[in-house]
Amino acid sequence: MRKGGRRSFRLASFRELAAKVSEGSVSVRRGLELRRMSERGFPERFGRVACGREMGGFRWDSLAGGDTISAIIYATLLEALMRTRAMRVLAIFGAAVTFCGVALAQNGQPGQAPNMPAHDKAASGPAPVKDINGVWAGSPLPRLMPAPPMTPAGQAAFQLNKSFQGQHPVAVSDSNDAMLHCDPLGFPRDVLFETRGIKFVQIPKETLQLFQYQRVWREIWTDGRALPSGVGGDAPDAPDPRYYGYSVGHWDGDTTFVVNTVGMDERPWVDEFGHPKSVDAKVEERYHRLDHDSLEYTVTIDDPKMYTKPFQAITFDLKWNPKEEFEEQLCIPTDMETYMKTIANPAGAHK
Repeated sequence: MRKGGRRSFRLASFRELAAKVSEGSVSVRRGLELRRMSERGFPERFGRVACGREMGGFRWDSLAGGDTISAIIYATLLEALMRTRAMRVLAIFGAAVTFCGVALAQNGQPGQAPNMPAHDKAASGPAPVKDINGVWAGSPLPRLMPAPPMTPAGQAAFQLNKSFQGQHPVAVSDSNDAMLHCDPLGFPRDVLFETRGIKFVQIPKETLQLFQYQRVWREIWTDGRALPSGVGGDAPDAPDPRYYGYSVGHWDGDTTFVVNTVGMDERPWVDEFGHPKSVDAKVEERYHRLDHDSLEYTVTIDDPKMYTKPFQAITFDLKWNPKEEFEEQLCIPTDMETYMKTIANPAGAHK
């Protein structure tokens, strides 16, 4: 198929791309990687950076007759991370991934992730009372709100985090984002990134929150217990920090479930841009069921060691998934290792 004089295509798998590189059909050139993306810039990420006969990354000479590939770098990274069965970025992002010269279809403004579609409340039905059970669908890259100015300690920590996204991205090969090693996202990053599938299971004494990405889960205690204090302190009985912290929940009225979390491990980033957090951070989530099919969630972070004031990181709508099931979306360490060796490291070495 040709659009605008150039051909679009889908890769069957990440492994197919690796094989093409090995056999010489795809050549690694001076490193594009993801270094020129804007903070949420899908056109920059998928189109303009890659346009021209040499995009600084890869050419698929045998397939496209010398035409350069737009979107190949990031899409193959997603393939390695998420194990999609095909590179259907249209379904993932709401953007049509094609060759240069073809506009991207996207909701929202450049530099932002698309909002969820408008919802017909009347057709959905009323929100049930104190019930958020079920599978809820979001976005792989929900729109985040800007973080406030950081403290000196926060700024120092932020400068150590080398993200391949944001306003000053580095090459993937130079990034120290632990996600590139398939480490757990941790909290709150797991509710700020890759929110395509979130499930709540309300049972006596606790609510379980399960995530499609990496098949991890959290315990949110609803039995009235207090949050632990002194997490990570020097006391002999001080609780250890956890990647997903310690969480308790309660209902505010009939349709809003409130979760408070403390005691998070400092190592996982807050988001994909490398914003830091301390073990003293406190996070509040509010899940407000607008109607039967819509769940609005808000995440507020209070970390005076890292930021000059509390801030709202996100307000976003999740949509009820009537199928009530997850896809398999895993970060496979061996696939990631192949990606780094075959694509990211060679491209980064020639930047």
